[in-house]
Amino acid sequence: MEDPIVSAAQHLPPELWLAILQYSVAIDNEMLYVGSPNPFISPMTSVPFSFQDTAEIRQNIGLRHKLILVCKSWHALMTNTLYEIIYLDSNAAVRLLHRTLVMTVGKSELGRHVRHFILGAATHEAAELLTAVFRCMSSIRTLSLSPHSVANESGGPINWSVEILDVLGRTCGPSLLKLEL
Repeated sequence: MEDPIVSAAQHLPPELWLAILQYSVAIDNEMLYVGSPNPFISPMTSVPFSFQDTAEIRQNIGLRHKLILVCKSWHALMTNTLYEIIYLDSNAAVRLLHRTLVMTVGKSELGRHVRHFILGAATHEAAELLTAVFRCMSSIRTLSLSPHSVANESGGPINWSVEILDVLGRTCGPSLLKLEL
């Protein structure tokens, strides 16, 4: 005899599974919030976020990775959600994202699912790769750069090319609602 719970789960429409899965990975974090929770607090006078507060975001990204591995149907449903929040904390992470997005251009367009882009650390090498990465992302709502992404290990400024700023403005400009430095 078939287990009624398993049977019901197998017959649940994908739209309901997607709603359940999106609810399970929903995150309420000030860094990702694009509006002002209090209409009397201006973003210009509010306390800036701290990059120490990224643990919750990293845990949420880990949960998304785990859910995508459960089964083929969840993988298909969660792939877009997996790329919704990008947190990069090393040059290696920037290189991997660059490879993934550039290789999928014209196929699956994973970059267009990115809504929140957080750069925790960068060097001159990463700054050059980000030009191509931002070309793939047209729907970024929040862009957060840690102090470590605007200064190198010795404290000197990272040379962000004019091209990366131009690409960021042309590609992400229309959707960008929040820029935090």
